[in-house]
Amino acid sequence: MKRSFHFFKAMCVILSMILVSEVYSQNNTLAGFSLSTTYAEIPDGPTYDITGSITLEAWIFPTTWRAMHQGQVISKIEESSNSGYFLGVGDGGNIKFVFIDGSNFKVISTSSNPLSLNSWQHIAAVYDGSKMYIYVNGQLITDGNYSGSIAANNRPVGIGRANEDTDRYYVGKIDEVRIWNTAITGETIYTWYNNTLGTCHPNYANLVGYYECDDDNPATTLQATVGTNGTVNSAYYESANNSSFLGSVTGFKSINAVQATTDDVPRGVLNNKILRLDVVTLGDNNLTQLVLRTDGTTNIADIENARIWATGTSNTFSTTTQFGSTIATPPASGTDMIFTGTYNMTGCNTYYFWLTYDVKSSATLNNVVDGKLQNATIQSVVRTPVISDPAGNRKIVELTYCNSNTGGSCQHITNVDYAGINNTTGNSGAGGPVNYTSIVANVARGATNAISVTVNYCWSTPTLFAFIDWNRNGILNDAGEVYTIYTFPTGVGGTFAMNIIVPSDAVLGNTRMRVMYQWNWSNPNPDPCLSNGFDGEVEDYTVNVSTSTTPIQLVSFKGYADKSANVLQWVTTSENNTDIFVIDRSENGSDWKAVAEVKAAGESRNKINYKATDDQPLNKAYYRLKSLDMDGRFQLSDAIVVERNSTTFKLYSISPNPSDGNFYVSFNSNNNGLVKMILINSLGVKVYSKDLNVKTGSNNQKIYVNALANGIYILMLEQDGQIDTQRIVIKK
Repeated sequence: MKRSFHFFKAMCVILSMILVSEVYSQNNTLAGFSLSTTYAEIPDGPTYDITGSITLEAWIFPTTWRAMHQGQVISKIEESSNSGYFLGVGDGGNIKFVFIDGSNFKVISTSSNPLSLNSWQHIAAVYDGSKMYIYVNGQLITDGNYSGSIAANNRPVGIGRANEDTDRYYVGKIDEVRIWNTAITGETIYTWYNNTLGTCHPNYANLVGYYECDDDNPATTLQATVGTNGTVNSAYYESANNSSFLGSVTGFKSINAVQATTDDVPRGVLNNKILRLDVVTLGDNNLTQLVLRTDGTTNIADIENARIWATGTSNTFSTTTQFGSTIATPPASGTDMIFTGTYNMTGCNTYYFWLTYDVKSSATLNNVVDGKLQNATIQSVVRTPVISDPAGNRKIVELTYCNSNTGGSCQHITNVDYAGINNTTGNSGAGGPVNYTSIVANVARGATNAISVTVNYCWSTPTLFAFIDWNRNGILNDAGEVYTIYTFPTGVGGTFAMNIIVPSDAVLGNTRMRVMYQWNWSNPNPDPCLSNGFDGEVEDYTVNVSTSTTPIQLVSFKGYADKSANVLQWVTTSENNTDIFVIDRSENGSDWKAVAEVKAAGESRNKINYKATDDQPLNKAYYRLKSLDMDGRFQLSDAIVVERNSTTFKLYSISPNPSDGNFYVSFNSNNNGLVKMILINSLGVKVYSKDLNVKTGSNNQKIYVNALANGIYILMLEQDGQIDTQRIVIKK
């Protein structure tokens, strides 16, 4: 039964009056041809006179085969002037693509009959200047090497018929005609052949003619989405029945599951990547639900806390934004896990979501964990993934760390102080790492904590390192996991410290810290697995990472000697859940005692100046600032030194260290006058110098060196021939 034009808004069906007899019910249109008098035509214009690279595309529904040179689907050929191009079908289901360079025909055709009668198929022809290609449904069928320029002519573009030889007409239906002035890659053709084109298409700017055939009013016009309108001659529009053409689905393209990684997963690790979910958008979309299963997991008792994390358009995994709620007890295989929320996706992008599990510390070794994507609800429509259950899984293993074998000597670690660890030992002897993993440091993502290590000395130029496995993969020296506490320029012992910032993406839960004190002239570089009997000592500890944010952002901490007291001052620019500040004092830099407390602001995003006094000061005292939050967590500042009535020229401290280029230098001066400050880079080159006006006794000066590159520098102070140095790390 025929339907009149005005009842339909679908794909461009131009159907012969003789052949229209079927009713279709899909919201695309199609066009049909059966005689030389049933065709569509686009007027000649410079945009259609393509002389270089070209791509021609169309959906076709052939109903009768003619000779291949006769069944022209898209044609701007003029043989009399040896010019133009055409894409045609015939000869039992083959495809022919032709262009003429002014004298020679360049022809490529299929011979395997890739097309069928009475069904919808997409055909595409591409010429890139050196090669011609033919595709069916996005798959390459044949190609050939050709070169030359396409000669232009004044013919209109015929749809379903050639203009010069009108007996060369196609029999069937045509839809979604696309003409490009560039060579579209096979991958792009495959991605877009069954979708309505939009500005998300990477070659959209090269689209010179696009005829969706969705508008049948008036019925005699071939409406152009891009390009010039054409005319429809002796034909009808009709609703399509092309289930292969997806059309435009409210800006949504596809969703697929990808195996995020097949690396072994250690027991006891949180938020292990199981699947990555890739959502491709062609416009604005709302994701409101994801349905997954634990299919492929050996034993559901091995896992807990299934979560979905969203990373936007970044394919780098992080646990910053959670989608939906945590499923504390994931169900067995075959049962849906439903994650519900709202996530806005905009524009032409790929958005990434991640399924994770916590693997229990009691999980069975060599079992595997896996998952499956069932569907997603996007724009209130349930979307089925093309790939739901990608190959691969993750095997459960025990997390192990490399050995580091020392030879043992008088050179050893005597104390490690870090985030709750305060372990004093003697010489632990030769062998592998001394196991102190029962001693735990508690840190929070984003927090800054001071590590202080005390060592003795008996050989020249030893080095002191810490390694923390933040990503908990069993490797201790990944990027961002190595800390050079001190490289000894001359033989010394004592206490050495630095600040360590916990990465914001550190894996939650327990991980390993290794402290290494080594003298090894053949390998002075940080190597947590060094096992050649070097002199020194290695100690292993446990670090527990939580999600709490950094309690404070400390800008400065300094002190000076007043008439009868030592004055301590510090500045914060942000506080979160802070309770009190404690001033700790030490005579030797190792043994600490609280001497003052100040109530903290609690919550603040403003600059706050604090002050405390030590009313019973020592002649020389070390001070550090401890900030405690309301949950009992704390962080420590670098230590500073305040000396009273001293005539010794001495560089006490640099704070903060590491620094972003703004820091305080605390030192004692012999007299009023000038002190020269010099910064030397790791190559031994002087990169900065300044004369400081000082007074006799304790001084604290602010230094600005923001232009310096990140790296390790030696800061040297000189007064009256006396020199003192300390190392500073610039890290912006």
